[in-house]
Amino acid sequence: MVGSDVLVAWVADSEARVFTTDRFIFNKSSTGVALDAQQDWHVLGGSQATNQSMGDTWTTVHVWRLLDTGDCNDRPIVTGKLHNVIWATGPTDDVSYHGSTRGAASLVLAPAPGPSILAPPPPSSGGFVSAATAAASTSLRGMGRLAAQQHMENLQQQHQQQQQQSMLNFTFTGYRVPTNHTTYMCKLSLMPAGCGHPPNNQDTCSRVGGGAQLY
Repeated sequence: MVGSDVLVAWVADSEARVFTTDRFIFNKSSTGVALDAQQDWHVLGGSQATNQSMGDTWTTVHVWRLLDTGDCNDRPIVTGKLHNVIWATGPTDDVSYHGSTRGAASLVLAPAPGPSILAPPPPSSGGFVSAATAAASTSLRGMGRLAAQQHMENLQQQHQQQQQQSMLNFTFTGYRVPTNHTTYMCKLSLMPAGCGHPPNNQDTCSRVGGGAQLY
């Protein structure tokens, strides 16, 4: 992984704040993850919650950066291209060795330009760190750094308002999924009063969806 562009992100339990550091790897030792002199990742938001009955902690972080930062230690993000991503998590908020909690994937971090400017991204789930969040916004193309910064600040405000206004979590309490066969589990939940969408708004709010991630 020598030469890799690295993002380290965590939520400080004592402050409930999201922190990030922009780093790069210069050798194979445990101390080879160096802090970049130019910090290009910026925080949009995030959260951390613990399921007491299951003993699991879920961390979600939303961040952005420019597609091409001009930093020799950063890898440019190319729209529509697959990027090789290596991830790792650990029990502490530092860059110590992560053990077996690691993996790799090929991801399109920035979708190819479409007919319209990208809206603020929805909150990601399952602790996935959305590195593409608004860094990949095609509306940043051709902008100067100050204009891009202002644009992203506006997106951040919209993103925070979206989370405050429309984010609901429905969870199963204390249910452990069996490992020996396929399991289907259903739960009925009552929507809070006043939660819904304006009439004739089906194109933008067509359904309420649910999903699960198993570990």
